Amino acid sequence: MDGPKQLLDLAKHKFEGLQPAEEIVLRAVAEGNMADCACGNEEEDDPANSARWGSDRVVRAKVISWVATDGSAQHLVSPRGVWGRGFRVDGELELAPCDIPFPILLIGCAIPGGISLQSAHTRLLALPGCRTGHIGADGMRVDGALLLREGFTAEGGISLVGATVSGQVNLSGARLMASSQRPRSLSADGLRVDGGLLLREGLVAVGEISLVNARIGGDLSCRGALIVDPLAGSDVDLLIKTGGLPLGDELMRHVDELRVGRGDNDDQEHAAIVADGIKVDGSINLNHGFHSIGCVQLIDARVGGQLACMRGTFSNSRGTALAADGLRTSGTVFLSDEFAAYGEVRFLGAHIGGALNCDGGQFHNPHGDALCAESTVIDGSIFLRNGFGAVGRVNMVHGTGRCGLACWGLSNASEVEFDLRHCTIRTLWDEEASWPAEGKLLLNGFRYDDIDEHAPRTVQARLRWLRRQRLDEFSPQPYEQLASVYRRGGREEDAKRIQVEKSRDFARQRRRYGPALKWSQQFWYRGLGPLIGYGYHPFGALRLMLLFLAFGWLFFGMGFRAGVMVPKTDLPPQPSAVMYSVDVFVPVVSLDEAKHWSPDPDQGRSLFGLLHTGDLLRAYMWIEIAAGWVLISLFVVALTGVIKS
Repeated sequence: MDGPKQLLDLAKHKFEGLQPAEEIVLRAVAEGNMADCACGNEEEDDPANSARWGSDRVVRAKVISWVATDGSAQHLVSPRGVWGRGFRVDGELELAPCDIPFPILLIGCAIPGGISLQSAHTRLLALPGCRTGHIGADGMRVDGALLLREGFTAEGGISLVGATVSGQVNLSGARLMASSQRPRSLSADGLRVDGGLLLREGLVAVGEISLVNARIGGDLSCRGALIVDPLAGSDVDLLIKTGGLPLGDELMRHVDELRVGRGDNDDQEHAAIVADGIKVDGSINLNHGFHSIGCVQLIDARVGGQLACMRGTFSNSRGTALAADGLRTSGTVFLSDEFAAYGEVRFLGAHIGGALNCDGGQFHNPHGDALCAESTVIDGSIFLRNGFGAVGRVNMVHGTGRCGLACWGLSNASEVEFDLRHCTIRTLWDEEASWPAEGKLLLNGFRYDDIDEHAPRTVQARLRWLRRQRLDEFSPQPYEQLASVYRRGGREEDAKRIQVEKSRDFARQRRRYGPALKWSQQFWYRGLGPLIGYGYHPFGALRLMLLFLAFGWLFFGMGFRAGVMVPKTDLPPQPSAVMYSVDVFVPVVSLDEAKHWSPDPDQGRSLFGLLHTGDLLRAYMWIEIAAGWVLISLFVVALTGVIKS
């Protein structure tokens, strides 16, 4: 007895009244042919219209389940497996838990009751163009590929929790629609895939995709996909209104039903993709037309290649658009080439093995961090160039860029706040046109080894840069850091000037914003400090010293001629106004002039009947003595560098 007849006889014994389509399927699977029930009319063959199909295109689910799982039937099935097109399967297709020793390939079929594959083992499962209810495949093992692509639709989503696939999982072009009972469009926590996980061009998922702790041997590619959390109401509505969300009427109805069924709470965090702890040996591609509404979450993800998000759009305007805290990549992170994010983009504590490339990217989060790379280690450079724009804060606090920071060609520098506190890089390459507005630059603790030759390098320009910092908070470190860079480059005088301007700016800031300087600080910052360039230009005091000596020479010379200077000893030396002025002014060292001569307060002309010119000369002598102690002491300590501050 031949295989087809045997299989049909077994089926007739098992089931009463085989339908025409069932006989076609049974004969075809035994012969190794396709069971083709399609009529050839594209509209009529669309599985979305399967409710209108006649009995000649209907197969009971239990018949397919029997063929695939019953041992007496399995050995009569051709090695090509179950291969069919254009029929409807009524009832839930139960294929679990069992070992199916052949492939299952259904094209353009309708399985509205869904498919159960929990803990099943099969060689290949391909459902291109099919339309199904929920597919439950937790713990399933597939020795080949899992292909749910080319117009495949799952109403109620797909569950692949703990599944293992030795080939690739390809859902490119599929439509995955969650339900109020099953809020995830794809639930694949703990999924193991030796090949790639492809959710590419044309894929539309309404409901969260969960890939927590999944393991992907190739790429995770969502190039050109659209993933929507229907509860992210304002983002969904805005993009529909602007034409940026290409959902058809059927999908829009589905979105509306989910929002009504689950409640439209626009204040909570919404997720499009949750892939915490995922490990991807290849790259993660969320690029070239990828669009998410709701957060894309890659917390503690491990990526062997790059994270490519160029030309992707991430929307979650009331929360986080992309969360990659603790991410580890071996390659570059691309947030470039028309990348757009509405909501925070965050890489808190991440380690990026290549560069962080944000060239041309647009980041929009006006009330917080537009781009957060706080405590992030970047082995390459940080690129914020060529039309980069951010509405909100660029936060790189405690970050490390082991090569450099390139920041020029910004599209909206006046709207960006740069927080570079305690960030460390090697080379700074910027331009004045891309500096933020005054008060939107935070530099305390920012460290860099050099300024690129194409960046502004003059002292005047760099002082303008430093003065973009917040006006109500003063930190000396940014000045000292810039001075150290000049000093290493052999520009000692420029370094000194920066240090002088640091003290001047500190005094200005305290005058404008307080707290008020103490009297001792005022004496230093407004008086003595400027005389010696706050310790960096000691010869400023020398000019004042010479002025005192010159006045002393003049005044004491006039005193000697007028007889106001009188001898203190019996045999005084020949008087010398120059030597007397020097002896009075210079402390410690004695030229013996002051020992022999002294102004007599009772000598000279009387002034207003109250004092004599001798009184004035004596007063000046004490002033010159005090000035000598102060100025020479300042000069010495400034010359030795003790007083620099």
